[in-house]
Amino acid sequence: MPSASSGSRPASRPSRAPQSTTYSGLANGDYTFLVEARDQAGNEDASPASRAFTVRVDRGAPDTGITSGPTGTIASGNATFTWTGIDDLTPTENLTYAFRLVGFEAGFSAFTSATSTTYSGLADGDYIFLVKARDQVGNEDASPASRAFTVRVDAARTDTSITAADRHHRQRERRVHLDGDR
Repeated sequence: MPSASSGSRPASRPSRAPQSTTYSGLANGDYTFLVEARDQAGNEDASPASRAFTVRVDRGAPDTGITSGPTGTIASGNATFTWTGIDDLTPTENLTYAFRLVGFEAGFSAFTSATSTTYSGLADGDYIFLVKARDQVGNEDASPASRAFTVRVDAARTDTSITAADRHHRQRERRVHLDGDR
């Protein structure tokens, strides 16, 4: 047997570059990957390496719901909406949302973690609030939650007539315009 000081090297073993294999299209479920080694003489490894793993492919989009906000006709130009979402794999706190007020905004906002928004100074008119959720892998709710409402700021105003008689018993009418609480 050669000694370390003699400068000779132990016999080298044939080596191969690491090999890899890719599997695609795996269904959701639990798997175990096994690797067995075999030497040039055909001897197989008695205890192959293994790795257990779970595949959870998120193919479903989240669902979005509006939890509060105006409906019907409101007498104020201010509107606040809150919402939430659920998904089969992404936790609710990790969903992001985009929203839009049809009749006020041309398109959806950027996706953020916000779960409420307030609009101020809305003019009289009809509006539809839309909000959609997106999960961690990018699936978007294809049918955003919606809520329709109408702003009628003038609906809070009331016209009242007061009729009074003067000394000569002639009636005069005066119109008074009262604003409701805004």
